Amino acid sequence: MPEKYPFTVSHYTVGIICALEKELLAVRCLLDSIHSPDLVLPRRDTNSYILGMMGQHMVIATCLPAGEYGTNAAASVASQLHVSFPAVEFCLLVGIAGGVPETNDIRLGDVVVSLPTGNLPGVIQYDMGKAISEDCFIVTGSLQRPPRVLLGAISSLRSNPSLASNPLQPYIDIIVQKNDASRFPGRECDILFKNDCIHDASLTTCDSHLDLQVLRRARNDEFPRVYYGLVASGNKVVRDSSLRDRLGRRYNILCFEMEAAGILNALPCLVIRGICDYSDSHKSKTWQEYAAATAAAYAKLLLTEVRAQRIHGENGASSSDRTCVPNCFPDAQDDKLRVNNSDDHSEFHPSNSIHDPVNEERFKARSQPEPHLEREHFSGGDAQQPSMFRTPEYILLKAESYAERRGLWNPVPTDAMTLMITLKVWAESSGPDILVVEPRNPMAYPRAEDLAFQTIKLISSRGQPLVWALWPECDKPLTSQDITHCITAQIRQSYIGSSITTGQYNSKFYDTTSRLFEPLDKSFVVIEIKEASLALRVLELIKISIIDRQQSLKVLLISYSLDVSCLAATFPGARKQVLNAVPPAKKRKRTKESYWDFIQPRL
Repeated sequence: MPEKYPFTVSHYTVGIICALEKELLAVRCLLDSIHSPDLVLPRRDTNSYILGMMGQHMVIATCLPAGEYGTNAAASVASQLHVSFPAVEFCLLVGIAGGVPETNDIRLGDVVVSLPTGNLPGVIQYDMGKAISEDCFIVTGSLQRPPRVLLGAISSLRSNPSLASNPLQPYIDIIVQKNDASRFPGRECDILFKNDCIHDASLTTCDSHLDLQVLRRARNDEFPRVYYGLVASGNKVVRDSSLRDRLGRRYNILCFEMEAAGILNALPCLVIRGICDYSDSHKSKTWQEYAAATAAAYAKLLLTEVRAQRIHGENGASSSDRTCVPNCFPDAQDDKLRVNNSDDHSEFHPSNSIHDPVNEERFKARSQPEPHLEREHFSGGDAQQPSMFRTPEYILLKAESYAERRGLWNPVPTDAMTLMITLKVWAESSGPDILVVEPRNPMAYPRAEDLAFQTIKLISSRGQPLVWALWPECDKPLTSQDITHCITAQIRQSYIGSSITTGQYNSKFYDTTSRLFEPLDKSFVVIEIKEASLALRVLELIKISIIDRQQSLKVLLISYSLDVSCLAATFPGARKQVLNAVPPAKKRKRTKESYWDFIQPRL
């Protein structure tokens, strides 16, 4: 259900353009939230838009009209988008393409990203140029290079060793959960035929040509690879292996597609393509959904490397446009929005010397408390300074949206049954206890996050006392103060007489919350905090409560740090379980019964 937000066209800064509805579906599956499309747009804009958030970025996604293909249709869509959304800094062209396997070991499902090579800007229009003779064709014309902010993000991704194995899989899994057609078809369906093997149009399958396939070395895994280089764009579908190989050798082209050349000179753009066939006469649609999913997954991965605040002022955006970019979770230090000590009064400070009444009204509206924010007065030195924090309700709703979207624990996967048995023992045993769950690698982080939420949901449904701390991905990253406020608010709500408040804040969380868990007598505690220093301090406070104060706390800890796990191991009777990443789709199995119903938490 689209959510309604008071956003305008000036808030959206990233465009995503697809050619096919299956490509747009994959992108839509990865939006963290979808906004109601009730904006006032020019009457002549015939595009249909999907508005939402992807990471920290406000995104507009659109698709070419049904039945329209090629550079002209793409240019029309891009031009209308640019007019309707003037604050757009760049576009991602996300979808499928035909690969060129001769010079590179490109397989179906791999991803190609346009990257400048030599004097070429990343995309060449192979059907625009001069025919010197029958066999000589010179490509002419020039296209824009991708924006520098995206080239910098690509460099960051390529230099990150933790992303070397399979960084796209968590996002692909999210898409598959929503669209089963996007599952990996299986490497046995990836067949490359020799370039002199022409498919007989009267045949519905290629079975009669199987003895003419190219024998290639099997890969050690099924993960999609990412290739960077030149993309060929033109107005015709390439189904000729001879043309494919000739152009591939001449320009070192990685893939062929049909829209980029029409968009690059209309908008700063980066092309991201999933390989669905080999640009030969044996084309089929078997790999299209999966290839669209891998391209969309890379697009989201790339946007996680682009800080939203970096792009708001680039590529010539005006000052008024930049002040319109929403800071949905304003900090007290933000000079665009200063809140006085009085809760019902705000002072507007435009970020430039030009007085803009429209922007002034927007900032005044933003100074009002939002449903997902709470205001606290902290004492820092001699002055009282209000600050805003995400509420526990907001954080829990964020975690719930991710858990329901991914569906990793309902029903419970069979490879995690050992963990679930240990969780049942922990939940039903008497006395203080701690269960530590360690994700084996970053690919297991989404699974760990959702496990924490499902455990919170289970304990709450049984009416047991509970305090939790979660760290889901938000539009603006959570802070230590958000988590501190979240824990304090829960304890304050459960124990009305508690004197613990965050009002003693003096810039050091550690000194002000030494009595944070003191009001608790018997309670479950679920901790999933990604910042190691904060997780260590919270765990130290829990240890004081259990050992020194003899409080009966049962703790589930999701540990992302070796130091945190080592401290947890010093608790009496500590248990530890390692959580693996989600298995590949072909190896994934689920239990038939809801194992959560068999767990009865009690203190």
